[in-house]
Amino acid sequence: MKPPTLVVRGLRATHAMLCLVAALAAMPCGAGVASPVHAYYYFVHWMSMGRTDLALEQFTDDAVVVAGPTCVQASPCIGKAAIQAGYLAALGREVALPLQDQQFDGRQLRTRGETILQRVPGEVDVRLRGGHVFEFRDGLIASVHTELDLADPSTAVIAEHRRLRNSRVSASEAVQRNGETRMRREDLVGTWSLESLVAKGSNGIEAFPLGESPRGFLTYTPNGHMSAVLMSTGRPKFASADVRAGTPEEVRQAFDGFDAYAGTYEFDEQEGRVTHFAEVARLPNWEGTAQIRYARMIGEHLHLVTPPVLARGQEWVLDVSWRRATGGQK
Repeated sequence: MKPPTLVVRGLRATHAMLCLVAALAAMPCGAGVASPVHAYYYFVHWMSMGRTDLALEQFTDDAVVVAGPTCVQASPCIGKAAIQAGYLAALGREVALPLQDQQFDGRQLRTRGETILQRVPGEVDVRLRGGHVFEFRDGLIASVHTELDLADPSTAVIAEHRRLRNSRVSASEAVQRNGETRMRREDLVGTWSLESLVAKGSNGIEAFPLGESPRGFLTYTPNGHMSAVLMSTGRPKFASADVRAGTPEEVRQAFDGFDAYAGTYEFDEQEGRVTHFAEVARLPNWEGTAQIRYARMIGEHLHLVTPPVLARGQEWVLDVSWRRATGGQK
């Protein structure tokens, strides 16, 4: 059988190159790339050729994959069908497994590299550093899992984001840990006055999108409707009394310093999660979306916290603090 060729950073690798790579990885190499991990080489080759069907044949029938956006720790891809649909489909034609950075210890093969995870418009690329760990059985791949380089700050942020996203810790357990008041749906009902809105970055930085003294109101009705209006203080007034005659800069400042949306809501008491279903919104992109917030009572303050959001290379959450409005009725 003619040995396969691989694509290594745009170059086609011959059998001699494969033997060199195998030697650097302290692996035996013979005719047909015979080695304890030959399935790995065939896997990379067939993926680079777009033949996911043949790449799939390099896995055992009961192989387990915990890698990529779909095959996560909480829900691994087990078996060929799941691996085909979840892992190989995500890899696509471009294989980001660097052959020049390998170590094989007789049981596991580790690859290393750096992958662009996403691009934030106008900002630098967000990069994920780490690699994959392959284990073998009977000449086939028995398991694959991601091994991230947590010493890299950007990668550490991404890893924490995934951990939080896939966490199955219930809000009730979090309440017990933090000594917070367990909330019920009726505790939300009424009108609340905005106290603070803070964006908290994973690097410890705090930002104030609406300034340090924002104003606003949040209302929950007993029959399931909600509305929120928030603004920064000190917004400059339009020079003209004509509300349609604002300059582009006046309109921009008025828009940037204001937020509002309304619709319906649901509250999951077990998870402490309130979901706002926006029907109208200042931002058109929010119309028809579900905005998730995690609610907790700390003293007299209602805190609504967003899920973690990855932006500009780090993790951010918005912590919005409200106090029940004076004279408001539950």
